[in-house]
Amino acid sequence: MTKPQCNADDEIVGRIDADQLHPMSHPVTRALIEHIPDYSEEDRMLIEAFDANLLDAQDRVDQVLWSRINALPVSKQGRLRLLWQLLRPSESVDWQLAEYMILWARNEGVSEEQICSAFGVKL
Repeated sequence: MTKPQCNADDEIVGRIDADQLHPMSHPVTRALIEHIPDYSEEDRMLIEAFDANLLDAQDRVDQVLWSRINALPVSKQGRLRLLWQLLRPSESVDWQLAEYMILWARNEGVSEEQICSAFGVKL
């Protein structure tokens, strides 16, 4: 078994903490979502609405999504928590949010290389 070229924790969190990497939540989230298969049709519609710049006041969507998130075990919430990031305003990703996003992506089977690439780390 070959060692991954990138360890997301080392490459991303360390660089953010050292003020060498400045990712924004929407581009990172959207890139991570590309590597997660099997979103439901309803979830795909949200992603398409995001891509078309159609997400506004999403209170109802937000409430429905959180009820779905809370109904799952924590280890199965990653894909929906990432999807929820698209409903929020895009923000600078600090080291703490990066750690969560990395965990959620890993829980959904996204590779270390794909995670690093989503955060803009060149391999």
